[in-house]
Amino acid sequence: MNTPDVFSVDVISIGPVVITNTVIITWLAMVVIIAGSYLLTRRLSLTPGIGQEIIESILEAAEKTIKETVPMDPWEVIPLIMTLWILIGVSNLIGLVPGFMTPTADINTTFASIALV
Repeated sequence: MNTPDVFSVDVISIGPVVITNTVIITWLAMVVIIAGSYLLTRRLSLTPGIGQEIIESILEAAEKTIKETVPMDPWEVIPLIMTLWILIGVSNLIGLVPGFMTPTADINTTFASIALV
């Protein structure tokens, strides 16, 4: 049984800058998130469609959960928490595509996420 490597593999080296497979797949995840965000938010309205309803439901659930857990204004932390949640979710889903690795399998991604918080 093959176990995945926990460290990244160097793909491109431009002088002292080394670009690894983890960085390339994370860039791909960011492109997917940016394109999805654009498509879901380009037609926001007061009478929401199904996409807007789903986004609003997720944000309301996050707001309710944070309100019940932490005694503070949830909107102070929702942007950070939801950004990490979306990035980690999309990164893990990219690993389901044949030929792609999950960027969160690299231990450096975990350390970067912890350092962000």
